[in-house]
Amino acid sequence: MKTRAVIVAVVWLFGAVAYGQSADTLGSASWIEELSAEARTSAGEPGAVGPLAPGEGTFEKRSGVTIETVGDPYSFGRAQTYLGVAQTNTVVLQADCTGFPPDGGVCIETLPAPAATTVDETELATIELPGRSSRSILCFTFTPFATWQWANDTGVQQTARMFLRPAVRVESEVLDDPSLIDPSTGLPFNGVLLDSNITTFVQARTIDPGETDLQFHTTTRTCTGGLVNERALREGYGLSDSVIRDFFRNPITVTFGVRGSVAMVTDATYSVGVRLYGD
Repeated sequence: MKTRAVIVAVVWLFGAVAYGQSADTLGSASWIEELSAEARTSAGEPGAVGPLAPGEGTFEKRSGVTIETVGDPYSFGRAQTYLGVAQTNTVVLQADCTGFPPDGGVCIETLPAPAATTVDETELATIELPGRSSRSILCFTFTPFATWQWANDTGVQQTARMFLRPAVRVESEVLDDPSLIDPSTGLPFNGVLLDSNITTFVQARTIDPGETDLQFHTTTRTCTGGLVNERALREGYGLSDSVIRDFFRNPITVTFGVRGSVAMVTDATYSVGVRLYGD
């Protein structure tokens, strides 16, 4: 079965040439050799290669594309790979959480108006990626689902806010090395590359005395630079080629949650659907 997988890959490559595609269309011989190596990797053959080292047969070197011409030469021309999907537990905000069912999500009691209520729930869903899941990037789509009601019973005009955002944390044992320093903090990574919020939407408006306003919102934010990409690891985090290579060759844990604050909200629900992609 392993040998068959390699044969199929090679037949596909040369079959494409037979059907009229030139060598320029397919790329150089090194491109063909690398794809054949990828076939061996998927077949599980001994000696199969994983993600290439930066600058070692990358698309930048192979086809002449550069940061200046395409922005991201590391993922250029590679196929998208689906890496998993998750749905966070629902965050519920209401005045009283007494009797809230254990399987109903996470209940947070709102503070009396006009005080803001803070949300910091970071362990609502997890995707565990095996090593070699992607070669140079972790892309995403985040789709939050939010329903809330603003109400003003304070007797004066107030500012109503809905400032909840998806939260994400990216972890790798490769970053447990205490000699690896996060330039944004000056401290060791301690295994955590990224712990941040992803803004999809926020809303704020003035609300008059006695007014109520029921809102429902869903939107999707998708990948641009991704959660992680090879260029950012090198230029932004200052990681070496060998650390970057090891990062993608080892398991990665991505954890999702919800952070932010609300004001003048009597009740709300908020959850996030997530899908990850790689190359």
